[in-house]
This record gives sequence, C-alpha cells and structure tokens, in this order.
Amino acid sequence: MPSSNNNGPAEAERRIAAAKRAGKIVLNLSDLDLQALPESVSRLGHLRFLYLSNNRLTQLPKSIGQCARLRKLHLDDNRLMRLPESIGRLARLEELYLHRNRLSQLPASIRRLAQLRKLFLHGNDALSIPQEELGPTRRELREKKGARKPPHEILDYYFRTRDRAETPIITDKFGRSEDRTPGISVTPRPLEPGGANINANTKKICFVVVYFGKYGKWPIWFPAFLHSCRKNPTINWMLFTDCGPPAHHPPNVVFHDMTLSQMRELIKKKIGKKAVLEHYYKLCDYKSAFGVLFEEYLNDFDFWGHCDIDIIWGDIRKYATEEILDEYDIFSTRKGRISGHFSLFRNTHDINRLFRQPSEFAEVMRQTKCRAFDEEGMTRLVAQLAHAGSIRVYWPRYLQNYANTETRARSKLPQYINKYLWKQGKLFDCTGESAAEILYLHFMTWKKTLTGCEFSYGADPGEFYISYCGISMQPVSPPAGS
Repeated sequence: MPSSNNNGPAEAERRIAAAKRAGKIVLNLSDLDLQALPESVSRLGHLRFLYLSNNRLTQLPKSIGQCARLRKLHLDDNRLMRLPESIGRLARLEELYLHRNRLSQLPASIRRLAQLRKLFLHGNDALSIPQEELGPTRRELREKKGARKPPHEILDYYFRTRDRAETPIITDKFGRSEDRTPGISVTPRPLEPGGANINANTKKICFVVVYFGKYGKWPIWFPAFLHSCRKNPTINWMLFTDCGPPAHHPPNVVFHDMTLSQMRELIKKKIGKKAVLEHYYKLCDYKSAFGVLFEEYLNDFDFWGHCDIDIIWGDIRKYATEEILDEYDIFSTRKGRISGHFSLFRNTHDINRLFRQPSEFAEVMRQTKCRAFDEEGMTRLVAQLAHAGSIRVYWPRYLQNYANTETRARSKLPQYINKYLWKQGKLFDCTGESAAEILYLHFMTWKKTLTGCEFSYGADPGEFYISYCGISMQPVSPPAGS
C-alpha cells in the first residue's frame, strides 16, 4: 500500500521534468501517495512506459490520451472509479493494469485498444465480471497457474452483459413476456417486412441467420455488422441465437432466443428424425433448408436468404435489383456457385424444398461432419436444374463482393490495412488504384486477427475502415511486428 508521503506531488513533478529533459521513455511514479496525476505527464509525447501503482488516484486526466506512444500503463492499487474516454486514444497500448481499484464502469473507447495484450481488472467488484471471465491474476500467472485471458474476451463479456442488463424485457400487448423459441411451441412475432417504408411492389427480403456464439458471446465486430444492416432499412435480418439481443440494434434486425439443442429438435421435427447436429459447424449443411425450418416466420417475404455475420454490408439493393429479383428464382454472389455467405431464394413451396431433391442430402444430414451442403451440394443441384431450364439462377461470372469484375481470385483476403471503407451506407474497395463500390466485405480469414471495433452498439458513425486487425473510425498504422 502507498506510504504517507507529503512530498509525493513535488517528487512526481521532479521526475516528470527530468524525464522530459532526458527524453526518457520510462516514468515511474509508483508509491508516491498521489491523489491526482499531474497534467504535465501529457507533455511527454515520447513516453512508452508509465508506472502509477500504489497511489491514491481517483481519476485520470483527459489529457492522458495525448501520451500516444504508451505501451504499458500500470494503475493497480489505486482508487480509480472510472476511466476517461480518451483512454481509447492510446492505440499502441499493450499492457493495462487496473486490478484493485474501485471501477464501476468502463468506457466504450477501451475497445479501441487493438494492440492490448495484457488486461488485469481483478478487484473491481462493481464491474461484476466473474473470476472465470477475468482469468488468472498476475500472481497466479507468475506461479504458472493458468493461461492469460485475452483482453478482447474480457471486454466482450463486460460489454455484452452490460448491454443485456440494459435491455428492456419485451412483452406482448397483454403484458406477458415473450417466448421466442422457434418452431416448437411458439407463435412467431411478426416482423414488418422491409423495416422501413418501401414501395408496395418492392420485393421483400429477409436473411435468416442461426448463430451460436462461443460462451454465448457476439464477436467483437458485431456492432459494425449491425450498423451496416441499419443502413439497409428495406432489408430484414432474423437471428436465431443463444447470445441474446444487444441493448441497441436496428429495427430491421430481430433476435429470437434459441439453443443448439432446440435447433436440433427443430430440424428433426421438420426435416427428418435421423438428422444430426452435434456442433454449430454442421449448421452449414442445413442453411438451404431455412425456408422450411422457419417458414412460419417468412410468410410475408418474397425472398429469404442465408448469410454469415463476418460481413460488412454495402448497399444491397443496388446489386439485388428489382429487375434481377423479378427475373430469377435464386440470387448468389459467387460465380457459378451457391454462396454460403450470401444467397437469396424466392419464397415459394417448390424453391424452399429444392434441398430435398438430391439423394445426397439424406446422407449428409446423418453424418456428424459438416459436408458444406449449402455450397457444394446445392451448387451441383442448382446447376443441373438451371441447365434443364427448371429454375432461373442469377450467378454472374465474377465474385459480387469484389471490385474487379474480372477477378478470378478466391474469397481470401491478404492482411489489408485501411483498404476497405464503409461510408454512409456504401462500401468501397480501395485495394486497387482507385476506390470502387462493392456489395459487401466477407472477412472470413480475418476473424482471428480482427481484435477491435472502435464503436459500440447504438453508435452512428458516418464512416469507418475495416482492416485485418480491427475496425476503426480513422486510418490506423500496421500493428508492431506485422
């Protein structure tokens, strides 16, 4: 604990002045009984390591954000009750020690710290983060008792549970809480087709997503996914999930509670008693059956679709035009193939049951391993039916999520930085000599490296960049060592 030191503030100023004169990158102000951090620290733009442990700090100045080169910030054993939003400006921060303080909340900007590798929040009971979510303490790590918890997982838990706690309970007109378990014993909650005022002749579209998150969590980029949905107000999304709805989400995105076991029972009830679903990877084999599995939810829509959520949307209606939807029964963004991350199907009895036609589906649904039937099996079937003239399929000779219509590249992305820009509902691919608008960005190969999103649910950014390491409001620099 800090000792009583009446000369603490003076000693702190002396050390700060000395560090400034010498251009030091390390400043140790621990154990000085400080009640406030001198503003002069913010003028040490070269500072990389700042140690403030064992003081009596109750807050940090907003100017701490000016220490843009900081890599380590140790604030353990203080009396901090909150952090300033400017903490999010410390883009190079790798270590943040906050254990044994009095924090009652965390600023949303803390999620911008894409380089953060160590985060300790133990001993801040008001944050209501369980020990198992915080991971081992510093002492336990030194004693090799467990592995360090990734900061983004800790923060994701905190913000997810906080958002859920702020979510009002949804009740029906009689004041009863709503049971939304699909296909079992529930009356579907109607969704207003389009989610916005649209022309009566406009084709109504709804994407169906079934998502079971690791530990019941949404991925770090999910606020950006939802925001790009918001800017497509005439398109709908229905998500069946065990993650629960975020506190803030657009009106054209509706969440329904569902567990993996409930999804398994729904498949057995509507498709076949021998259907297998032991893990969420297997869901790909059932995407083409969503039109049957969730048919009572889709009655009012002209087209239903399946997609992924590791996506940022552009202007969907610009590409899935009324002319195309009038003429075709199936719309896929992959060249000559059914796309698992974006395909639309005309909502009719026959089209919804296409998946049943090939004999291989019966075999696929009895296998534990995922066979990618949504793409592989459906492509073989649809190609055959289209060649025979039985159905009309729109799948151009290029990838719709690429700017260059002549590209033969596969759906993989190099480690691009600031090369994709979302702006006012449109998405631009800037990987070439000039920016070109695209339908969407599927960052499947970035899911492990994309570790930060600078804005939270309910935010309304006018633009943002999508890089392999994170989603940012401004262009970012490549991470160290990349």
